[in-house]
Amino acid sequence: MNTLKRIKYGLKLRTNEAKLMKEAVKLIEDQVFGYVELLINPQHPDITPFSQFDVEYVVHVPHENYGVNIGNPEQRDFTLKMIDYSVKCADDLDAKTIILHAGTDSLENAKEILSSYDNSHIVIENMPLVGLNGESCLGYDAESLRELTCNNRFGLCLDFGHAIKSALSLKIDSDHVLSNFMDPTPKIYHISDGDLSTEKDNHLDIGVGSFDFNSIYRFISIGKSEMITLETPRQTDTVEDDVKNISKLKKLFSSANRLGLIK
Repeated sequence: MNTLKRIKYGLKLRTNEAKLMKEAVKLIEDQVFGYVELLINPQHPDITPFSQFDVEYVVHVPHENYGVNIGNPEQRDFTLKMIDYSVKCADDLDAKTIILHAGTDSLENAKEILSSYDNSHIVIENMPLVGLNGESCLGYDAESLRELTCNNRFGLCLDFGHAIKSALSLKIDSDHVLSNFMDPTPKIYHISDGDLSTEKDNHLDIGVGSFDFNSIYRFISIGKSEMITLETPRQTDTVEDDVKNISKLKKLFSSANRLGLIK
């Protein structure tokens, strides 16, 4: 199938943003977006406002900014609690994908926590070497990700921005890093723009940064996943910024398709 026709774009929401769901549903009905990726906010964990809407969901386990970190033994109890709760949320919302950050600190601790789960819906998200707050992250290279996915027992959420940032840290070509992440094919993608002048993670509006989207789209075209979640900043309490960014992203897709970069 033509790549442009098979792709579904995801709108990222947090559980404290239930007021945006009516806008989200309208955008899904209008085929601007195809699903909602719902990040569980531990301070506002109730998914009841979301369960009333008949849309497709992906669930994102809360990450390091919320005190959840599979690599940090001091955060183990809360991390396990939130993973278990997120799995329950996914069951309640009939979500087939549960995204979990690779975390920071100890690879062995992360692997030990993951060994206690046998859920085919869990996918591990690759990280940059240098996180948003300057922390050193796990899962920034193919070798450690292979260990974290338990040799592909779990799937992969390929965050293009994180991969490109890790290439900067490793001082190698980003296409080489991305190639190593494509086998087996990722189950879902995250996309934003970013600044190539720093290895530190950042998520920018589409077209504001310096990422090579033609290269990104070539990898999307050879992958099998149909799901791409937009992870750009939202400056207002509406989804207006998301609509602007997805419009720019779709134009880039169409341009790449005309150039023969997407089959």
